[in-house]
Amino acid sequence: MFQSPFARANEADLVLTVEYKNWAAFDTSQEYFEKQAAGIMGSMKDARQSGIDREALRTIGSNLVLQEITFKD
Repeated sequence: MFQSPFARANEADLVLTVEYKNWAAFDTSQEYFEKQAAGIMGSMKDARQSGIDREALRTIGSNLVLQEITFKD
């Protein structure tokens, strides 16, 4: 559990996180993601260009400073 001591309006003040001992269980091959991207956005070249095009639209909305909360038994 993390706390955001300087949360602004409409921002979370508590963040619940889950830690996994074995992240390898979530590993998926690069080929799988390339196939998914090709089905959604076309080729990898098209996907990269779309990402570059969207960059002009992005603005940073906020940054968060989080403090870990440790519960004791």
